[in-house]
Amino acid sequence: MTFKTHEITVDLVNATPTKEMSFYQGDENSVKLILNIKNEGEKLDLSPAKAVRITFKKPDGTTVFQEDCKPINVMEGRYQIILKTQTLAAVGNVYAQVRIFLEDRKLDAEPFVFTVKQSYSGDEAVESTNEYTIIKRALEVGETFTGVDFDPIIKAGELAKGAVPKTDIYLGMVQPNGYAKQLANGTDLNDVISAGVYAGGSLLNAPEDRTEWAYIEVLQQSGGICLQRYTVLSHVSRRTFTRRRYSNTWGTWLKELNTEGADFTGNVSLEGGRDLIFKNANSETVLRNNSSGIFAFYDKKNDNVVWQYTPSTKVLAIPTSTEVNLVRKAGDTMTGYLEVPRLVTSTAIPLVLNGNVSSSKSWKAAVDAEGLSLTPSATNGASDWSPTKTVKIKPDGEIVAPKISTPKDGRATITVTADAELTSPDGVIADRRGNVVTLRARVRRKSEQVNTVFVMPVDMRPLLTVTTNIVSNDGVVGAFSIATNGDVKIASVGPTLLNKDFNITISYVVD
Repeated sequence: MTFKTHEITVDLVNATPTKEMSFYQGDENSVKLILNIKNEGEKLDLSPAKAVRITFKKPDGTTVFQEDCKPINVMEGRYQIILKTQTLAAVGNVYAQVRIFLEDRKLDAEPFVFTVKQSYSGDEAVESTNEYTIIKRALEVGETFTGVDFDPIIKAGELAKGAVPKTDIYLGMVQPNGYAKQLANGTDLNDVISAGVYAGGSLLNAPEDRTEWAYIEVLQQSGGICLQRYTVLSHVSRRTFTRRRYSNTWGTWLKELNTEGADFTGNVSLEGGRDLIFKNANSETVLRNNSSGIFAFYDKKNDNVVWQYTPSTKVLAIPTSTEVNLVRKAGDTMTGYLEVPRLVTSTAIPLVLNGNVSSSKSWKAAVDAEGLSLTPSATNGASDWSPTKTVKIKPDGEIVAPKISTPKDGRATITVTADAELTSPDGVIADRRGNVVTLRARVRRKSEQVNTVFVMPVDMRPLLTVTTNIVSNDGVVGAFSIATNGDVKIASVGPTLLNKDFNITISYVVD
């Protein structure tokens, strides 16, 4: 829209010379004045102002009160107003004065003047085009409502006279034009306690020391009790914070929960079997407490229960469908080493294998400077270790133990064949310890032939045939042998050995 625009400067203290301005009666809603309001020549911050208005004194002595000036930049006292046709109705000089409405006072600026010239295109029968239009509409309305009783309407009009103007309701909550009240840069929010809606940036005691532009809503019960809500106006962040003032002391700013999240300092309760869902483009997982009280972690995308906890049994279960890096209680296969770390270089953390309290000892395995130590408990299923029974495996492979035995260890009582007989109740006895066999025999040879006198058990047979000379009780030499198949023979090397008695003790190596 095209306007006749004039920019002027008015001052609260000093009269400011203005260039000559003139308008015509026919300039209907087409004259715009740009006002720069100053105080002794300095820019004036009018953000605390409730309203800025202008009063016009026309040459015919009548006065026009126009609506509030529209703000352009309240921080610099810059406003605009469009002159109504009624303001330009009378030819001559029109004097104008700006009035500023603050919370508890009013300020008048130095007046300025402009000239209204006669318009030859308008209706000269009435002084004002607007008034002519109003009269014409009144006549039309009168014809329309012929026969209507206007007494109730008149009474309603009388009641309306006592109505409070919209701009006077909750005076101070916002500017009269509905805009938020402006806060100057550096305003301390601790001092903003009057109820209202404010706007500003770079404010002191803002939440998180934020500096961007924001709305500040204040609800007040009394001077010492009020609430502030701080809403960031940035398109990047839509955060809202609140804090409360009680007994003249401000609490801390609390971040309200929205889609950008928040910090919780208290409990969050989800009742009625509600889910807590974590979702992005690649996954959707759920923490769930079902109606049975089972708490579970559910992979919704892959339809898999990752784990579940049953409070009634205090059992945490991981279904077999879930691949885990844990060893399951029911047994599992490890794909890597089971490592027991040291606390310090000289102290090893033992690995304890618990025995059954009714049938077996516990064992403790540990690594020290001498190698691997295995120590049994003194009592079944207990941890009362017996160091005197420790078995050590040294780094060079040597095994040190109080006693060593193998599954083949034992004693055998051997029966002689028909070609021999026992000469003592001690009989023929063989003992095996490890891979060594000790044989003791008191026998008499009963045959001229070199036949087998007895046979060694399988686990006591030598790796190679063992041979040695033996002497009978009466001094006759014989040849004694143990074959790899276990056959034991006494052969003659000179005189006959028939009915000769021998006492034999020999040790040899077996597998």
